Order: sequence, then C-alpha cells, then structure tokens
Amino acid sequence: TDHSRDAIELKRGPLARIELPTWYGLVTQVGQPLSYGRAVMQYELYQLAELWTHPEHRNQGLGTHLIRGLLEIGKQMGAKTAFLPVSDSNAGARRLYERLGFSEVYKYRYLIPS
Repeated sequence: TDHSRDAIELKRGPLARIELPTWYGLVTQVGQPLSYGRAVMQYELYQLAELWTHPEHRNQGLGTHLIRGLLEIGKQMGAKTAFLPVSDSNAGARRLYERLGFSEVYKYRYLIPS
C-alpha cells in the first residue's frame, strides 16, 4: 500500500545513520509490504524495534514470521539476549511478544516537557 511505502521511505534517512550492525526484515504478499522491522546488535545484545504490521493484515502470522526471521539472524550472529520496547497500551503486540517468549523486565516512559 502507499502508506506502507511512505512509512518505509520516511525512515530511510535516520536509519541509515545507525552505526551498529543492523538488519531489516520485510514481509510482503503479492509485492505489497505488509510487515517490517529492524534489529540492531551491540555486543551480545540484540534489539528488535520499529516492528509494524499493516492493520488490515494483523493476526495472520505476518508479525510472527517477521520476528522469528529477525531472531534467527541474531542467533546466527551470536546474540545472546534479545529485547524490544513496547507500549503498555499496545495489547496486541504485547500478546504476540509474550507468545514468542518475551516477558516484561522493566518499564520506561517518554518524558515530554510541559
């Protein structure tokens, strides 16, 4: 979809400046990007981030496929600990991550000046 392609294009500039080993995953169907994400490795830590699946295609296994693929890359590269940030309000993503073996270790919050 155009929205998916626009979102990917907007991220190219800032993401190109990441200096750590970085991998990107993209799941497509009939040439349409439907799920994408990023993984960054520092030492043996492997962070998954920017995980997204098109809202009309959620609950179809695309996110699971994406995350398993990114985790396999991390394992092959020697990562020992994988982690990812997720908002408390994102119940669907939290269920998916828990089903894939992730558990909450700590909370964080964004601080916004008043």
